[in-house]
Amino acid sequence: MTIRFNTHRLAAGFTLVELMITLVVIAILTAVVVPSYQNQVRKGHRTDAVGAISSILNGEERYYADNVTYTNELAKLGMTVTGSGSSAYVTTDDGRYHIVARACTGMTLTQCVEVEAKAQGSQVNDGNLIANTLGRAVRVLPDTTEVSW
Repeated sequence: MTIRFNTHRLAAGFTLVELMITLVVIAILTAVVVPSYQNQVRKGHRTDAVGAISSILNGEERYYADNVTYTNELAKLGMTVTGSGSSAYVTTDDGRYHIVARACTGMTLTQCVEVEAKAQGSQVNDGNLIANTLGRAVRVLPDTTEVSW
C-alpha cells in the first residue's frame, strides 16, 4: 500500500481582483450613504432652531400682552444675547444658529415681529429659518428658494 501526500497546497487568501471589487463596492455604498446621513443630521439640528424660534415667538406674545408692541431686543424676553444693538443675536444651544428678531417687512413692531435663525458652520447648506407672528414659517435655502416648514 502506497501513501501519497498532496504536495500541491491550495493558495489561501484573496486575489487582487477580489480585493479591488470589494473596495469598489464599499466606495459606492459610502458615496450613497454619507450624504443621506449628513442630511438627516442637518434635519436634527434644524429641529433645535425651530424649537428656539417657537420659544422666542411665545416670549414675543407675552411681551406684546404686557406692552402692546413686540420687541426686537431679545434680552427683554430674558434671553442671553451676544452682541448689542442691531447686531445682537441669540445662539442655539449647539451654536449652529444665530437668531435675531426684527419688524416684519413693511410693518412696525406694534403689528408684527419676524424671527430669523441664521445657519452657521456646517448647517449653512440647510438654509435659514424664518417665522413671524402672522403665521409665516419658511426655510430659505442657499439659492434663496423658500420652503414652508
